[in-house]
Amino acid sequence: MRTITCFARQFGAYAVVMAGAVILNAPVAGAPSDAPGKGWKKFADIPKPAIGMTTVVLNNKIHVLGGSESDAHQVYDPASNSWTLKAPLPESEGIGWGMAAVSRGKIYLFGGGYGKQWRGDEKAWVYDPAADKWSPIAPMPIRRMQGTVVTAGNAIYIIGGHQGTQKTSREEEIKATYKYDPLKNSYTRVADMPESGIFIVSTYYKGNIYVVPGVERTVRKPTDAGQGYIWADGLLKYNAAKDVWTKLNIRRPLRSTWIVTQQSSNVAIGSKLYLPGGGTPPDRRRTDLVFYYDMDQEKFVEVGRLPRVRCCAGGGVVNGKLYIVGGFYNSTGDLCSETWAYPFPDAPSCCGK
Repeated sequence: MRTITCFARQFGAYAVVMAGAVILNAPVAGAPSDAPGKGWKKFADIPKPAIGMTTVVLNNKIHVLGGSESDAHQVYDPASNSWTLKAPLPESEGIGWGMAAVSRGKIYLFGGGYGKQWRGDEKAWVYDPAADKWSPIAPMPIRRMQGTVVTAGNAIYIIGGHQGTQKTSREEEIKATYKYDPLKNSYTRVADMPESGIFIVSTYYKGNIYVVPGVERTVRKPTDAGQGYIWADGLLKYNAAKDVWTKLNIRRPLRSTWIVTQQSSNVAIGSKLYLPGGGTPPDRRRTDLVFYYDMDQEKFVEVGRLPRVRCCAGGGVVNGKLYIVGGFYNSTGDLCSETWAYPFPDAPSCCGK
């Protein structure tokens, strides 16, 4: 029997996951009166947990692509609550922090950082699920990682991120936006972003692409206040038909980055774009807060808490449920296999709490 151990330091609890059950050895110290994780349920563990993976939803299944030093291609089927492994990513050293989207029944994967290096790449690939095969496509005009790609109509828009020339210098943030045409296998530059952004949560809704960066940019000389980041607030909206960007200066309930739905192509339920977890300024402290941006009402709304703090995961919406996979809790040593899903009104709390 395989046992997966995870630590939830912020809540002062130690959890052991065994055969789908979670047992806590101590009560949660300092927990809010409403139980953390209300409305969440736990499902089958991911076979190969990682951070920095990219996730897409295709045919009601969640494809988890790579991660830091991982070439795994893992697929979760909510209907059967099961995982399968598909053809690995085309770079054996792994692709972390890539950007992926679905178009015409295929998965398109752009850029990312390969292996242990912190250098973005311009390579791009397409995955055919019928053949279970990856094939190269035209490389991007600019190498990048930790941005986002969004399908809008018949095009895929490549937005934000940075070039990542080396791990200690990540100041090459990118405002240039490109539109990729899968039929022509070509790129066209469109309007630049009004400001840069990395660690992005995004979606396409009613003719607009919504972009919520965790960080606007990094700085060459980190400070105690920002830990090397210029933290983002508000969000960006791109009208694809008019080729126009707009900055929406709407305050978030909490500025945060490494949100667990970043690097994910489908994390909106209707008009609500979900932004759970991650790290917060000034010291990157992990958070369990869950909020969403309502794209119809143009406001951020708090809705509760995650079962535990969680960071750098992936996610996807299938049949009105938001699934969170992989990532870690407080540090990269806290890799976790748990799969959570929300909302479940009949679940008072997740994972045995």
